[in-house]
Amino acid sequence: MDLEQIWNGLIAQAGQITSKPVGLWPGGLLVASVSAAKVPELVIQVAGWDFKSTKPAPSTLQTKGFEIWYEYLTLGGQETACVTLRPKLLEDSEMFFALAKHLVGKLAGVQLKIATVDEVENQIQEWVDYWKRLKSNPDKKKILGLIGELLAMDRWIETSSLSFEAWQGPKGGPHDFCGVDDDLEVKVTSNRTGALLHEISSIHQLEIQAGKSLQLLSFRVGLSKTGAHSLHELVARVANLTMFAGSKAKDWLDDALRDAGYSLELEADLASYDLWAEALFKIGEGFPRLTRELLPADPRLLDLRYTVNFGGCDEYLVASEPISIKLD
Repeated sequence: MDLEQIWNGLIAQAGQITSKPVGLWPGGLLVASVSAAKVPELVIQVAGWDFKSTKPAPSTLQTKGFEIWYEYLTLGGQETACVTLRPKLLEDSEMFFALAKHLVGKLAGVQLKIATVDEVENQIQEWVDYWKRLKSNPDKKKILGLIGELLAMDRWIETSSLSFEAWQGPKGGPHDFCGVDDDLEVKVTSNRTGALLHEISSIHQLEIQAGKSLQLLSFRVGLSKTGAHSLHELVARVANLTMFAGSKAKDWLDDALRDAGYSLELEADLASYDLWAEALFKIGEGFPRLTRELLPADPRLLDLRYTVNFGGCDEYLVASEPISIKLD
């Protein structure tokens, strides 16, 4: 569903058709609408709130660029409490459409025990806070990690029959990609030359799950304004993969991109990169790693980080150029 196109169509027809249901959640309907001034609005019907006796203050949400109204409207022939969101200025519409897409995706179909305006407010605040943090302090390490995982899908992994949920990295799974019989961990270093060093950030990262195999995909990637490759183009290619064809899969991808700090507004030195080298390693018997079995059973040891020199692991090298990795 392209919400922006829906609103543009409603604006063009304003005065005739001014609203269209775009989702349903346990609180009620989500409706795309336009104001008398032809400003796009998202109307969210909510349950369990009596605005007539208790009206929340819009100022409780820090929503620069947006206005939030709490009002009674007639939906489906019945007067009901609603939260209405609109951009303050027409030039804020692009961000409004992005927020509306987030809200519809998060609220529509969600099963909640109690559906109230609090859920709407929490989702709006979460989205606003995220973009505020992203704009103020993009994380280069996260962007590099994202590039590595996207390159894995773009260049190495056979994705035609792979479930989108196999990509576990953004969700904090045991490994970045988890198939039925095989797992794949992805590591990125920004060092173009010298020893191939990768930090292992968890005791679990190089542990082999019972009944499965584990491989590690290594990339040397550098972020640069003059980089030969575009992160935006890489994202577009991955978004077109079969594994992200469904609506749930697209939401999974969108969430992963947001969590990694990706946006179309990234500065050039974060949105362009060079790919200098790539290599696939098989993690197996004798590979230099630390596991729980090698550590003393002491509850005071909570976790550890260590660095492996993959330049000294040639006997575990599978390929130094893309091959088809099957994880399903």
